[in-house]
Amino acid sequence: MPTPICRRLLLALLLATARLGAHPDTAEARAELDRLIAAFPAEPDLYLHRAELLIVHRDWSGAEADLRRAEPLAPRSPRVAVWRAQIRLAQDDLAGAKKSCDAALALAPG
Repeated sequence: MPTPICRRLLLALLLATARLGAHPDTAEARAELDRLIAAFPAEPDLYLHRAELLIVHRDWSGAEADLRRAEPLAPRSPRVAVWRAQIRLAQDDLAGAKKSCDAALALAPG
């Protein structure tokens, strides 16, 4: 059973996913992120932004690939674990979502 904090985080992720919809400039945003990543491949925030965009559009494998790229560049970032939790939740992997929530909370306990 997820902890109360983890349940709140999972609920917040669900609500965030429900609020986000397709943006008309998605292709342009993706192209711009691709260009920036090519120019600055060591910048973890770019991978995290692209992962967020891919999550909104349910491209789980693409988002997970960007999280794997961002993780070694920002090993203490709870955002990697939060986005991973959102992917797991969307895939109905509650155990994986809880594990990722726990990892995010361990990195940002406050």
